[in-house]
Order: sequence, then structure tokens, then C-alpha cells
Amino acid sequence: MNTCPRACPDCNEPKPRKKFYHSYCVDCQVIRGLWGNINSRCSDPHSTGYENYGARGIKVCVEWSQSFAAFRTWVISNLGYRPEGHTFDRIDTDGNYEPGNVKWSKRHEQMRNVRHNVLSFEKVKELRTLYASGEWTQMRLAHKYDISQGHVSSIVNNQKWTD
Repeated sequence: MNTCPRACPDCNEPKPRKKFYHSYCVDCQVIRGLWGNINSRCSDPHSTGYENYGARGIKVCVEWSQSFAAFRTWVISNLGYRPEGHTFDRIDTDGNYEPGNVKWSKRHEQMRNVRHNVLSFEKVKELRTLYASGEWTQMRLAHKYDISQGHVSSIVNNQKWTD
């Protein structure tokens, strides 16, 4: 196995050969792919996901949309490289991809931050309290919160919405 260091054209940091994907180091390739994806979903009507981003008016700030280097520099300086098991997330789901509105999130955290999510921490706490009272069945709670009985079961058994 060849582990001679070579420099990534994006970060110019020497890394072992096994840490490269095509010409770029794995860390920079992740950020490069992310940059392409957010620009595409926000500006290309033919892109998968455009209806949830660009069609809703979500944009990538001008500096980032026009310069991968500016995006990469901001992300690494402010958020660091992507931690394992994390995704790039907007803090305000109705806001743009711009400084101050993005972060690395664990996948389960990001899933709580989607528009179609009908629950909040407050509703989950209320659901658990009602179930613990013994006066509400899981099926009745499912109807009240417009979720499946299986989802209620996962919540009351602390398999979902745990921290």
C-alpha cells in the first residue's frame, strides 16, 4: 500500500494516498460535493430536490454560489470538516444557505428540522405525559398527533426523540 503523502489541490495539505478520492482528499471531496448539491438544488429546476429548495425561494448566498473556495474556507473556518455521521443543515429551514444559518447536524437532529415534521419537543413531552397518565392509548395519541401508532410506540418507549 502506497502511503506517500500527496497534496490536495483544494486544501494543499499533504495526506496519505488512501485518504484521496479522485484528485481531492476525502475531506475536501465531501465539501466539494456538498457545494455542488446545494447550488444545484437551489438553482436548477431539473435537479432532484429543487421543488423543496429553489422553488420555495431558498438560495445559496452569492459569495458561496460563485466561489467554491469561499464556501470551503468559510465552512472549514467556522464549522470544521464534517464530523462522522453528520450532515449539512440549515438552522432555519425557510432560510438560505448562508453564514449564520448552517451547521453540521447528526442525521436524527436534521430529521427533526424538516418542514413536514408535525412534532416538536413540546408535543413529544405532552404525548409522553398523556400516555403516562394511563388515560390515553397509543392509537388515540396517534390520531391526536396525526402520526402512526408505531411512531407513538417508539416515542413512549424512548426509541425516538431522545437526547
